[in-house]
Amino acid sequence: MAIGIIRTGLSKEALYTLDTILSSIGFLYHFVEEPKNEALIINYGDYLRWLEGYVKDGGAVLNIYPSLDKFANLKVCPTTPNFLYPGKIPFFFGYKPISDGKPLYTIDQKYPVISQLAKGKGYIINVGVDPICETFFFISRIEELQNAVRDEFGRFPTNSMFVHKKDLTKRLIVHEHLNLLSNLITHIYRLTHKPLLKKDEWPNGKRYACALTHDVDFMRRWRFKSTIKGIFTGKATEALASFLRFKKDRWWNFDTILEIEGKRGVKSTFFFMPCSPNYKLNKQLLIKLESEGYEIGLHSTSPSDVKLLSKERTMLETVLGREVSGVRQHYLKIDIPTTYRIIDELKFSYDTTLGFTDLVGFRASFSLPYHPYDPYGSQSFSFLELPLTIMDSALFTEVAPPKAKQVIKELIETIKRHKGLLITLWHQRVFNKQEFPLWGDIYKYVLDNISDAWVTRCQDVAEWWLKRESLRMDESTKDLYVCYSNRDIERLYFSVIGKVKSIAADGTTISSCKETEGGALFILSNIPKGKIAIKLTQF
Repeated sequence: MAIGIIRTGLSKEALYTLDTILSSIGFLYHFVEEPKNEALIINYGDYLRWLEGYVKDGGAVLNIYPSLDKFANLKVCPTTPNFLYPGKIPFFFGYKPISDGKPLYTIDQKYPVISQLAKGKGYIINVGVDPICETFFFISRIEELQNAVRDEFGRFPTNSMFVHKKDLTKRLIVHEHLNLLSNLITHIYRLTHKPLLKKDEWPNGKRYACALTHDVDFMRRWRFKSTIKGIFTGKATEALASFLRFKKDRWWNFDTILEIEGKRGVKSTFFFMPCSPNYKLNKQLLIKLESEGYEIGLHSTSPSDVKLLSKERTMLETVLGREVSGVRQHYLKIDIPTTYRIIDELKFSYDTTLGFTDLVGFRASFSLPYHPYDPYGSQSFSFLELPLTIMDSALFTEVAPPKAKQVIKELIETIKRHKGLLITLWHQRVFNKQEFPLWGDIYKYVLDNISDAWVTRCQDVAEWWLKRESLRMDESTKDLYVCYSNRDIERLYFSVIGKVKSIAADGTTISSCKETEGGALFILSNIPKGKIAIKLTQF
């Protein structure tokens, strides 16, 4: 019942993208040279006629034709909404009209680009648009590698990004392609009357997730130089009282954040800067935050210097007495792929730098954790990128505070619809109404509107995703999924699309199972490192 992907002839870019897409959706799949017991074969390339015997015997082939158009054409192909996807998905790499079979999806209401053809007991689904190529363009950030334009901080500027030029910063184009593929695969399984097994995106039945973060660029408003300046600019009383610790400094808002988040039962991640020219690491503060369940990550100033970034990490780990798993670059300065190669070499679990500096939205048009692509090694990096969605200063650069709530609401709804991940960044210094009126109130609004999400720390998201993706297909039979995990997993959540008589597991425990209108939901607990088997028995 599993999905097999024909490996022969695939480029390394295609292998990476197909792996990322299927893993993100949560389907169990493996790469094969030829069909064995798979219910569906995905072929990315020209149609392979030797698959027709497999199809006539009851198999199904999803054949995706690679795009031959150059991206420079920048053509937007307006698709027609239907049962496969309710909205209009833009395709930028052109299309191949499909003349054979029953049309399932069209361009401009007249050019079939997905068709269904019955052969013997099985089906061939031909796809004339290329979601693989489209997805690779967005998530590989290849445009940043090919374009030398940089701003005064050495960053790829927003106005040079394709998503900005095409007014797509608030859309999740990659998810739209993933949803189209997911719905198409589901349609194929229903055609062939076979159940489809899928790992759920998030735990506890949550439709989407949110990780809350705070970058600590400055700890105090009134330091030595700023205090001297304050004395001569009419702010002597506040400056001296704060500097001499007689009064709380207006930027020292850690307790405020803990109170706001504590009332809502959530925890967040603080990124501290060990080599900051503005403060020294405060061990007492870091220990307090960790003791209350908050995560400490590295706020690095070294996007292109492996020795300095390693030094920063060591300094922070020395204070904490433990390893630091996550990093975010100061000023969101990221040099692709140099920064990624350094992060990978130093074996961080995740980075969460990839976002906009002057607006909010989706820089890679994607909102799930993923392994970035190494264009020089032609493979994925081992760490996860957790794409940043909303940074406080970027939000209020784009819109005035009174309009911010509507922008936030729409972003949350978009992420929820696509079962994605929202990552917020509010600097701790903005929780003072003297300099940043309404900024703290807007943060409370965010928290009050994500109560139905899995709200947690970045390290929890990374750990969950790495465990989720570690359970992979090893082999399959008619009704058996034999899977392999490279780590112990406390629990994973699954959906079965299609009715089944029973669900059984070998090597692990089914701790919960319930029937749904369209199939079933179940939880596997205590999954050991090594092989397990999941059996779906049909009626």
